[in-house]
Amino acid sequence: VYVEFANGLVTCFDLEGNRAWVTYVDAACTTGNGRSASPCLSGGKLVLSMGSLLALDAKTGKPAWKAEKVPETFGTPLAVKIGDVDAIICPSGHIVKSADGTILAKAPGELAYASPIVREGNIYFLDADSCAVKLAGGAEAEEKIWARELEGEFFASPVCHDGLIYASSNQGHLYVLDAGKGEIVYEKDLDIA
Repeated sequence: VYVEFANGLVTCFDLEGNRAWVTYVDAACTTGNGRSASPCLSGGKLVLSMGSLLALDAKTGKPAWKAEKVPETFGTPLAVKIGDVDAIICPSGHIVKSADGTILAKAPGELAYASPIVREGNIYFLDADSCAVKLAGGAEAEEKIWARELEGEFFASPVCHDGLIYASSNQGHLYVLDAGKGEIVYEKDLDIA
């Protein structure tokens, strides 16, 4: 079990509750309103969004790499496998190699608060300026498959099921989009705002 605290403490516990390691990441918070990204395991690395994108060795907690050009975000990076390469897709649109922090590509999508999702080789960025991007075999992001403007801000990450993407804005508006075309197939104001 890996835990990241907003103050920079990062720790690992085994399933019996014994602490395997603890470390401190001395990185100023750059998001302005605290941290909300969760740690992400990818290719033996514990990937964190703290100041920038960085990774610790998952077994020891020792620093592995830092990708200073990838900004800290509120959303959680997403671990994926592209061919035989372990990679991370960041809310900023950066696609990073897990082994060493090399930036492989920059997708033409970006999120302010939520996390991207990946389904059947496509990356989905759902926000006011939503889009789907095809991920090429060489870990390069191709052009957008579709783009769609939605109203509101999106703090919650979307989910995809049976070819439909479900996303809810902070203003309480539910959108259901066709994952392949980006068309809104259903929408409703929820009585939650």
